[in-house]
Amino acid sequence: MKQQFAVRLLAVALINVSYLMVGVTGSAAQAQSQYAKPGDIPAEVFAALPEVDQLSQSPDGKKIAYFSSVRGRRAIFIENLDGSDRYIQPPVQEADIADFRWANNNRLLVMYEMAVTRSEFVSFRNTESRLAAVNADGSEFEWIVRPSKLKNSARGNSQTHPNPMWQSDIIDMLPNDPDHILLSVDGDFNNRFEVRKVDIRNGRFIQIHDGFRGVQNWQTDSGGALRFGYGKSKDKWVIYWKNQKDEWKRLDNADWFEKYGFYGLDGSPDHLLVATVTANGTWGVARLYIPAGQVVDQVFAQEKVDIDGPIRDRNGRKIVGLRYTTDIPKFHYLDRKRAGLERAMKKAVPGYNLEIVDFDHAAGRYLLLAYSDREPGLYLQYDRIAKKIEPVSPVRPNLPTDLMAETTEQSIPMSDGTSIPAFLTIPHGATAKNLPAIILVHGGPYARDDARWDYWAQFLASRGYAVLKPNFRGSEGYGPKFERAGYNQWGGLMQQDVTDATRHMIDQGIFDAERVCIAGASYGGYAAMMGLIQAPNLYQCGVSVNGAVNLPRLKTADAGLLGTKTWRSRIGLSGADIENVSPYHLADQINRPALIMASKDDTRLRIVDSENFYGRLKSKGKDSQFIKIEDGGHSMDTAASRLTKLKAMEEFLAKHIGN
Repeated sequence: MKQQFAVRLLAVALINVSYLMVGVTGSAAQAQSQYAKPGDIPAEVFAALPEVDQLSQSPDGKKIAYFSSVRGRRAIFIENLDGSDRYIQPPVQEADIADFRWANNNRLLVMYEMAVTRSEFVSFRNTESRLAAVNADGSEFEWIVRPSKLKNSARGNSQTHPNPMWQSDIIDMLPNDPDHILLSVDGDFNNRFEVRKVDIRNGRFIQIHDGFRGVQNWQTDSGGALRFGYGKSKDKWVIYWKNQKDEWKRLDNADWFEKYGFYGLDGSPDHLLVATVTANGTWGVARLYIPAGQVVDQVFAQEKVDIDGPIRDRNGRKIVGLRYTTDIPKFHYLDRKRAGLERAMKKAVPGYNLEIVDFDHAAGRYLLLAYSDREPGLYLQYDRIAKKIEPVSPVRPNLPTDLMAETTEQSIPMSDGTSIPAFLTIPHGATAKNLPAIILVHGGPYARDDARWDYWAQFLASRGYAVLKPNFRGSEGYGPKFERAGYNQWGGLMQQDVTDATRHMIDQGIFDAERVCIAGASYGGYAAMMGLIQAPNLYQCGVSVNGAVNLPRLKTADAGLLGTKTWRSRIGLSGADIENVSPYHLADQINRPALIMASKDDTRLRIVDSENFYGRLKSKGKDSQFIKIEDGGHSMDTAASRLTKLKAMEEFLAKHIGN
């Protein structure tokens, strides 16, 4: 699987070790020679799934596994380090592979996801997971999560509950017992996720804890003892912790609970990593001594952005690092070995962000992922004993990275005197002046954008459009005050920030005022349609992909889902009737061309809402188009769904703001 690369070698002395400087710019040399300019790159290249993704090595370092694409869907490729004895684990019928893990040196756990209708619980399709195990050569494939037996059935009665809905919550990989794992499963359908010790060879299990009502997630300490459980019941947090006397204690009623969020145990049975608000107003991380309920030290914080979450070791027992995002995702390692390795590697591979994705400390081999705004990813292997770094494979070998567009962070002033961050992508080789532009609004809405390579924005840039991705107030990652400002501001402040950002780019002369379109998926699709409603003179067209176009329907559909009461209470605009900020109900105010796209198998926002919205637009004589996408789900995770989206947008944009 190793590619031929142009590698520049330069010996440098770092922490008393000689490394090799790697010239990453040759990672897609073959692809670069095929195209004269970005516009020559076919849409298929952008829509394709990564050819090498989530690369990981077996615990003994002798085999590797990674995601690649087979007929536009994810499959797992398993092979020896030299590429021999390859086996491909495919998706199963309508079930796509969501994730995988090495269970031991020869067996992998495979997590599948599929849309299922549970008529006994809900009347609509929902996304469920299934867990299987398979040997590295493809033999002995087994579904390893068995239904629970009915507790009140008569002796000899073999009746069971239905198959558990969610099966992929692995608590502990049990490194000293390679044939078993600890798994959290609600086999009784009572919102008490029991803990099973599962035999990965055949699915047989021993139930080691019956669970607590409302607890869906479990953690072990560094010794593998079950120590911490948390989840939600009736939209309220439920947290249990087992002390050194093996007594389970409720923590959600402790005095400190209202002040801090929590990330989980740091490996110690008595210490919890918690989220605290720093003096700068961002979420930082502190260590709390559970018995006393007191913070004993500050662990890490950033001045302008939040800590996104923890990085755990491969067994799930210990937090070894923290993730945060400035312009691009970054990592702070609490483990000294990883921290030292990252510092050294950054010097050896300059100009790229680096993530330690896998390692074998004993053999001295480490897998790294290098990426940037123009490079979607290059896997490298560092050999500590041989003291060298070697390229392994690019994530997208067919992508000409030399023709990718640059993305930069912007601070954009708002009409109320504040500012928001945004990310601006300028077409390769273009001058940032009077460009046709797309405002690409992220979903969530409590999510965020960054500068990392993005297939959607890069495709649009390759067709000559500037792309602005604003992190409006309500976006996560910039402190609780910034995010909470967007609560109950659908069609309000969140939308106004997007409008202000658009106007600013026009005022700066970067965007052509007569050629601006607004687009987005999920919440972004909502914002795109509201942009056409609230600022009809600002946008020449709008695109909604799996958009939240009917807010009353969204709130009703989510009412039956676990833990959504708080989320639903934040939908809409304070002081306004929800129909007054719902695109479906305001369809008569849309007077610009609208492209509506929706996935047939989207279980998050049903296609019928987009179909009905389009029907309402057509009944009112509006210039609109609807495209049904056959697969891909809510996130468009197949090559075919992405290609349909990109080609439809290319044609639509060329017609209305053509470059």
